Amino acid sequence: MADLLARYARLSADEQRILRVLSVICEPVGRPLLQQILEVLGWRDQGGAPLSRLLSTTLHHRLIADGLIEGQENGLSCHPDLCEMATRETVADGTFATIIVAGERCFPIPTPKPGYWPGEARRLRMLRNALYAGREDEVLEVLGIGADTPLARVPYGQALPLLQVFLRQPDADWIERLGPRLQIVTLVPLLRQAVLGLLPQANNYALMTRLLTPLAASRPDLADALAEQHLVRGRLDAVPPLLRGRTDPEALVLQGWLRFLQGDYADTIAHVEAAELALRKASRKRNVYTPGIPGALYLVALLQRGGKADFERVQQQTAMCLRASVTDPVEQAFRALCQLAMVLAGQHRLPEAVWLRDSVGGRAAFPTLFRFLALHWLGERPAANTLEVLATCADKAAAAGINWYAHEAVALLTDFGFSGAIPDAGEALAGVRLMTELLAVKAPWEIAIDALKGVGSQSAEADRGSAARATSDRRMLWVIDLHQGYILLEPRDQRRTKNGIWTAGRAVSLQKLADAPEDYPYLTPQDRAICACIVREQAPSWQGGYLRSEYRFDIRRALLAAVGHPCVVRQGRLDTPLELIPARPTLTAVRRSKDVLVSIEPFPKGELSLMLSEDSPQRIRLVQFDAKHREIARIVSEKGISVPRGGEQRLLEGLAAIAPLLTVHSDIGGGAGVAATVPADPRPHLHLHTFDGGLGLECYVHPGGDAGPQFRPGQGATTLFSERDGQPVCYTRDLRGEATAARAVISQCPALDGDDDWRWQLDDLEQALSTLEQLHDLGDAVVLDWPQGKRIELSTEARVSQMRVSIKQQTDWLAIDGGLTLDDGRVLAMRELLDLTATARGRFVRLGEDDYLILSNALRRRLDKLRSVADDGRFHPLAAPVIDEIIDGMTVETDHVWQALLDRLAAMQSLEPTLPSTLQAELRDYQAEGYRWLARLAQWGPAPASPTTWGSARRCRRWR
Repeated sequence: MADLLARYARLSADEQRILRVLSVICEPVGRPLLQQILEVLGWRDQGGAPLSRLLSTTLHHRLIADGLIEGQENGLSCHPDLCEMATRETVADGTFATIIVAGERCFPIPTPKPGYWPGEARRLRMLRNALYAGREDEVLEVLGIGADTPLARVPYGQALPLLQVFLRQPDADWIERLGPRLQIVTLVPLLRQAVLGLLPQANNYALMTRLLTPLAASRPDLADALAEQHLVRGRLDAVPPLLRGRTDPEALVLQGWLRFLQGDYADTIAHVEAAELALRKASRKRNVYTPGIPGALYLVALLQRGGKADFERVQQQTAMCLRASVTDPVEQAFRALCQLAMVLAGQHRLPEAVWLRDSVGGRAAFPTLFRFLALHWLGERPAANTLEVLATCADKAAAAGINWYAHEAVALLTDFGFSGAIPDAGEALAGVRLMTELLAVKAPWEIAIDALKGVGSQSAEADRGSAARATSDRRMLWVIDLHQGYILLEPRDQRRTKNGIWTAGRAVSLQKLADAPEDYPYLTPQDRAICACIVREQAPSWQGGYLRSEYRFDIRRALLAAVGHPCVVRQGRLDTPLELIPARPTLTAVRRSKDVLVSIEPFPKGELSLMLSEDSPQRIRLVQFDAKHREIARIVSEKGISVPRGGEQRLLEGLAAIAPLLTVHSDIGGGAGVAATVPADPRPHLHLHTFDGGLGLECYVHPGGDAGPQFRPGQGATTLFSERDGQPVCYTRDLRGEATAARAVISQCPALDGDDDWRWQLDDLEQALSTLEQLHDLGDAVVLDWPQGKRIELSTEARVSQMRVSIKQQTDWLAIDGGLTLDDGRVLAMRELLDLTATARGRFVRLGEDDYLILSNALRRRLDKLRSVADDGRFHPLAAPVIDEIIDGMTVETDHVWQALLDRLAAMQSLEPTLPSTLQAELRDYQAEGYRWLARLAQWGPAPASPTTWGSARRCRRWR
């Protein structure tokens, strides 16, 4: 650059004038056109000759040789590093406007028309003409910046033409002479891009702080830009004044960034999620994520909290980042943190995490930092040559004054034991907590153990998810339609109405569920597992030619993923849950008059690996076939095998041999000797399912335990071959004993009469809950089987002694409060209990969708009486005897005031006043009682008298 300026200085004054004209024109022009412009200007050289004649071929070639001009295919142009200095000289000597006019006459800029978009060189010429002429509005128009655009949020690419003018000849004095709007558009994108590239801009940072800080109070976007620069440089004290009193999303995100650097990660999450909530409300969009460096720090804060839901949230945010219309500047950091979350959750192993491996290159500075942080938290030491990359970044950050990055990188290099030269990041940053110790370093085996714990807790989390969804107003319903051998699975978005009834649901696009499941935040982990079974296929369009994407379920995987789901229903029966049960095919041996028929049920068709078998309208078995099952089916054939009499023993040996592969039913007996004999379980199992306002029950027996086949009591074969721990076992059933045990259970429940098909539907909720209570009281005599997530929880009967009450004086009244301690430790506040019992039917109080509290009759009566006496938890002192009777037997917390009140009331009640001697009347009984009441009331103190009392007093006066 210095040599270029020196060569320019050696030119004659006339040659410099020619070069200035070329710098103002800016676009490449041919030598004849440049001569024409000089002729229009009418300038003459020092000898008085036209200046245009000086532009000879010799001068042309000399200027090119000296590098002062560049010869291009379509003409000549001033060297870019010289262009701005030469143009500013024309502004200083007053010739700039004259050159512009001459250039427009010879080489005009076309008038903009619809659809016209000038090229890069033409746009730069238009911008420079407006910029050096002081037409600020026109400069912004050329850049495509509207009047309402927040100037401090203009992206770097949009401001690049203006930045090219500034960077070619940096001049702080020239920047200061610009208007505030151009100062913002020049400095903010430049410094924001410099941070991402760790480029030194110390002078411009100081210039930005000095020029723009006074404007920040009236420009929130500018305050945000200044706060960003202070944060990356570790100047935390300069940030709060810029954000004080603001609750807009941008300010909340920056406050979250500040809290992160200070080590308050919970507050970081709270601020960022509050900002995203505000953005969703304002934009009416569900897919909102926090971009850039603060977004990456939010993911780190989630990883630090470390719950399963946090890992899922990291993955959702990354998915939204990757689908954003504008590429995030730290997108690779999002990818690395997402894969770290997957490793910590046990979904990936470290070798599978490609964005954490050394082989993935091309990372920018901040993605590099987050990748090395992830490896550090995983207990991995990168290779020495890759640590050189981090050391280079640390050195660049220190030189650029981006101190926060420099300190983070230096701390990492130190912890990794880097053997090279570690850059000097300077003094520790005040109030900044570094990220190296944010997550505990974990060895691979520790990660594996934590992942196993996560798998073990999935069922508990699923239960909590079901409970959470029960209180939500939206859920995903899965509708199964069986039609002529075809199986359709349809997702529906259900909403709860104000009166608590679920709608029929709106069909949901499979493409949305596959590509954007985060649009449905109420999805449970099991819902997401079903969504993961959606496959995308390429199919030709209807017009032919290009391919289009089609989405469908892998129905086998989807149905198996739906096993135990509480919101699976059949088409046409949306209010009744459908229970899906995985099963294996069954081999049966049935004795006939002359032979034994051996057959397989159901018989596999073709290469199907899954068939559906209906046990009842609310229960479907998913029979899975593997290669061994199909081989057995080919041997047995669809018609079955006829084994003649005398072949039973060999048949039993064959049945025992295949028992580990599938379930075998036999009514020929004789299992002893070929398989271990195990007692069958005769207890009845009641399969229960809830529906809106009622309860459905079906009775079965499970001879081989929960994992074995199921029969109606007393029905089916007497001998059952199965396997246990890989060994064949034989169960011998007592069919008559099963039926007797089932009827004994049913007889204890009056509502379960008429057991011809062992199926009941109780539409009355009070009756259903009473029956369920009776079944609970039977203990081990019956097993209650609920679909996953749809269990009705009944407490043990709550009694008077479980109530705790407290009585305190409240001005002239008394206040009663307290609660009921439930079996699981929960405490139900008295006021909430009184509100619930006011709308409850009988002794059953609904606490949640499938959670009921049973009250004893005595407790229910006392609560009703208390509700009639107390007004919003307060009662008059004269009601104390009634309250004392209600709380008898409860745990009471009170003070001497309550006991003194009871003593006064007792004394008042025992008072037997005598009639005054001056009263000359014979009182009737009720009048005498009224007099005694008034006397006792007088002893108590001033109090209003009832209308009845006043009436008695008036009649007494009248009879005197």
